[in-house]
Amino acid sequence: MDYDWVNKPEPAPQRNFRVLYHADVNEAEARTDFSFLEDDEKYFDYTPLAGHVSILKRIRPDGNWSFKEITHGICLRLHFERTEEPPLDNGDYRFDILMNQNPDHWSFWEQFGEKTDELREQYNALHPPFGHKVGGYAGFTQDDPRAYNNEGDYVKRIDRKNPWVLLLQMESDDHLQWGDCGVGHLFIRRQDLLNRDFSQIWYHWDCC
Repeated sequence: MDYDWVNKPEPAPQRNFRVLYHADVNEAEARTDFSFLEDDEKYFDYTPLAGHVSILKRIRPDGNWSFKEITHGICLRLHFERTEEPPLDNGDYRFDILMNQNPDHWSFWEQFGEKTDELREQYNALHPPFGHKVGGYAGFTQDDPRAYNNEGDYVKRIDRKNPWVLLLQMESDDHLQWGDCGVGHLFIRRQDLLNRDFSQIWYHWDCC
């Protein structure tokens, strides 16, 4: 993955990233040695991987030291546990569609008046939208790209037949950095997921 290509939902070409599905995984045969990756910042400067940084020292013609940071590529494993969550109020476009049953309100929280901020804060504390996750509701630092159609208009209904669902969410932490502490997403059509077809993936990331 890199920062240079956040692809549109149609089509999803996977030009600078790739999602691979392995039905059977033999960990004993998995590659753990990535020393073949070149120690060159041009390969890693524009990825969310923090990597390992080495400092190279050399003497300039004027006799002074100069320094250069080289980022090494690394491989990270994410660990998950199964849980459940309600619709999340942090950008996921389905929140207001699912929660707001009053057509006179532009959002679910409007009905609470002066208590809106307090209740919203309590709700988000109980159900934080961020973190690494497979499936579930997505959290965003900006807007949910699924909330807009190809013409740029805001959608008011959820595609019940074959929606884009969250495949994987990765937030910024000690090893990943999406811009200015952002979050990265991979979306997939529900039917493609059921068919285990990962050829059409929507890659998106945003930051503060």
